[in-house]
Amino acid sequence: MRRGKRTALGAIAVVSVIATVGSVTTASANRLDGTLRTNQVQVLATHNSYHIEQDAPIQSPPNMQYTHPPLDQQLDLGVRGFELDVANAPDGQFPVLHTPVIDATSNCTPIAQCLQVVRTWSTAHPGHVPIFILIEPKNDDIDFTIDPSLRRFDAAGLDQLDAVVRSSLGRQLITPDSVRGKAKTLRAAVTGKGWPSSPRPAARCWSPSTQAARSVTPSCRGTRRSRSGPCS
Repeated sequence: MRRGKRTALGAIAVVSVIATVGSVTTASANRLDGTLRTNQVQVLATHNSYHIEQDAPIQSPPNMQYTHPPLDQQLDLGVRGFELDVANAPDGQFPVLHTPVIDATSNCTPIAQCLQVVRTWSTAHPGHVPIFILIEPKNDDIDFTIDPSLRRFDAAGLDQLDAVVRSSLGRQLITPDSVRGKAKTLRAAVTGKGWPSSPRPAARCWSPSTQAARSVTPSCRGTRRSRSGPCS
């Protein structure tokens, strides 16, 4: 994700991965599990978590000359939050990259592969705190100038991305509907009974907070209300 003004920005989804809970009590269990709320948890996170410094065909710009280890290695180091930028490729895949061609080297791609790495690690480490994954669908004009084959994210594209996220994480993914439960709205649920307790994660999708994102959000939301769907 680039900092600064954006001419266009797709919806931003926040994904939370629930800890795998089995019959085995692990050393990672905490006395506050089941009491501490998800919104009371602070985690260590990385920005552009997939990024690898690129040297060909074009060297990364000076501010992007850094390399993150693979996601599972970051998890081993204690990281519990990732930020992943995805593009909408014409083949239906969602490659993970910073900028097409000029800064496009990643430690995992497409997004399904990245999420599978997280899911595998989560399964092997029952009892961990929630893993938060910020997924940013890229809709910057410059990206389409550099690579005209890329598609802009619209309602259909965001629905496809949502389907990939759901299929990749399976039951380890908590959705707004599951947090809402029998409440009329997600807001009513979290202001009433409160956020889920740890290690259960928070709602999967949050509304974009940037002004530029709002130009995309209404068209992709359609009839969805109260944080329901991939771009709520």
